[in-house]
Amino acid sequence: MSRARKVSLPYDRSCPVIYDNDDHRDTYTDEFLLALASAGEIDLRGIITTTPCGIDNPLVPQEDFDAFVAGRAEIVAKARRSGLRNLPDPVAGPCRALRRPPSSRIEDTLPIATPGSRLIVEE
Repeated sequence: MSRARKVSLPYDRSCPVIYDNDDHRDTYTDEFLLALASAGEIDLRGIITTTPCGIDNPLVPQEDFDAFVAGRAEIVAKARRSGLRNLPDPVAGPCRALRRPPSSRIEDTLPIATPGSRLIVEE
């Protein structure tokens, strides 16, 4: 029986982390990352809520996306009130998918301007 070889990732506390997810209710990733950031284990630079909704995904209406964004903001506010620190303000990403440009060249894809996409570019 062979033993698993230990593999180290090219990651340490100096690597900036931007977290992007759709719904805050289905996993505990938000809370885990907030705890790691508060403990100084990660450099959490951004928290973004992104999901296709409305026309791009009729199963997720705009109101649900807005609730995801508000819920994530509430999680961060509660974490701060409980004493956690080093937590960035959560922001909204796009609520739609990128569109294939007529040329089909990826470099011609139009960006979707949101606080989340601006955060990624700035960081």
